[in-house]
Amino acid sequence: MSSETVKNFTEVVVNFKEEQFQIDQPESGLARTRFDAFHIHTTTYVTVGPDDHEIQVSILIPKEIGQEPCPLHVKFHGGGFATGDALFKNWHHAHHVRLALQTNSITILPNYRLMPEHNGKDILSDIHDFWTWFHNGFSNFLQERHAGITFDKEQLLISGESAGGFLAAYSWLSDKAGTPIKALYLQYPMLFYYTKKAGRFMGDEPENDIDEHRKAGTLRSISSAKPPDHMAMAYCLSVTGRWEKEFNEDDIEKYLERKIDPPVSFPQMFVYHGTNDSAVPIANTEKFLNMVRSKYSDQYKDKNILFQRVEGQDHAGDYDIDENEPGMEWLKDMLAEIKTAWTS
Repeated sequence: MSSETVKNFTEVVVNFKEEQFQIDQPESGLARTRFDAFHIHTTTYVTVGPDDHEIQVSILIPKEIGQEPCPLHVKFHGGGFATGDALFKNWHHAHHVRLALQTNSITILPNYRLMPEHNGKDILSDIHDFWTWFHNGFSNFLQERHAGITFDKEQLLISGESAGGFLAAYSWLSDKAGTPIKALYLQYPMLFYYTKKAGRFMGDEPENDIDEHRKAGTLRSISSAKPPDHMAMAYCLSVTGRWEKEFNEDDIEKYLERKIDPPVSFPQMFVYHGTNDSAVPIANTEKFLNMVRSKYSDQYKDKNILFQRVEGQDHAGDYDIDENEPGMEWLKDMLAEIKTAWTS
């Protein structure tokens, strides 16, 4: 990242300083108890970089665990690849908690490196390393912490919201290990390069020239940032037109276009997206689903993809919604379909 880019970042911050939300994101009342029903275990799944940075994965195990083998749910957090943390309660949907308790499932929450200190190659490398750990290290770690718990790797749900949706889709498309993915759950997924018009944003001002630190070997690795920390990075990379260059890898559209071999599994897909999404256009999600239907027409007919347009909804902001409330029947129905596809 050049000095000119940092200068542009600073100009963006100055231009919108008066409109900027200078607020923290403490745990909301509802989010405060989000993980109370779970045992939480955290470990390192890979160590990277000259500073031996440890990237962590957290595991949620229901405290009232049943006797049957547990389904598994791998969930990737969002944040524009620039912010977020697997255990940030405000960004862990309430309905995911209910889903885990209803299905007696184990939730696996990996972190990954963040931009602009890192690029797309680093992030996608972390995802491959995570899946290597999932196949080779997860079982032993679980038995060390909870001897006697059994799980069913054949009952696997992968989900992600926003940027996490990119990583969920990438996990499916790039899998070469024969991971038995039963269901893919994408919430307003950021599948194409992140672009956003200038406007309000929350968070810190951009830091010093990343390239200079990179050249000097003093760049600090980062794989966790609880919002609003680092949130300005995604915003500034986007509005200055530098997100694509800094990510420097194919987005899901290009990856799918270039992919020759078919995926090793064809999970049922469940997707929802707000019609008023100002950060990630719903048209991108619709284009992706049409590409999937066209490229894999034998496997993906309408019955294998459930897509819900959520009228009037903007990006995210739905973490506390209750599928049992009036007007949320569409989500209740989708979750019922997910449970059937995932655990049957």
